[in-house]
Amino acid sequence: AVAFWIAHSLPFDHAEYGMRQIFDMRTAAVSLINAFFPFFNITAHSIALTMLAAAIAYLILGLVFVSFLGRPLCFLILAISLTSLFGAFLFVQAGDYRHHGFILISIVFVLWIAQDYPQELGPFLKKKKEALIFWAQRARSGALILMAICFLLGLRNVYFVYELEYHLDFSGAKRMALAIEQLDEKKHIFS
Repeated sequence: AVAFWIAHSLPFDHAEYGMRQIFDMRTAAVSLINAFFPFFNITAHSIALTMLAAAIAYLILGLVFVSFLGRPLCFLILAISLTSLFGAFLFVQAGDYRHHGFILISIVFVLWIAQDYPQELGPFLKKKKEALIFWAQRARSGALILMAICFLLGLRNVYFVYELEYHLDFSGAKRMALAIEQLDEKKHIFS
């Protein structure tokens, strides 16, 4: 909500005043899709497949937040993390698959630490404790199952990126590795 408020309160030509990107809501969808389906936005897909990927990505995010019912600190940690990431993606630089992976890392991290946080239930929620715990556990399981399916479907794209990084001069990875090896031979920094 804060990100949307900032976006709509900025002047239309804010890109000329130091920001590098004009607000576009599609950027949020692309970044979220790329978090679960790496390199999705590079290869051509039909509108229907793109909409399905977006629906799955938003469903996972919704399930993750539902799984934090009664755990407000976990909700807050993930919300702060995602707000800063989406703030950068929406207003500064849209990023690429490696940047969008930070969304996935944030979600996995908070799901991991959420198990050690006790549930804090207010007076209204204490009456519905069993139902709350039931739905939070089901939401967590659903999110993890959907993420595992996304990972399996994304293996082809991950291998494609691996080929680019390892065998080609994509993003300077191969040249950087060669420069580090040559520097180590001369200066013995790593040995």
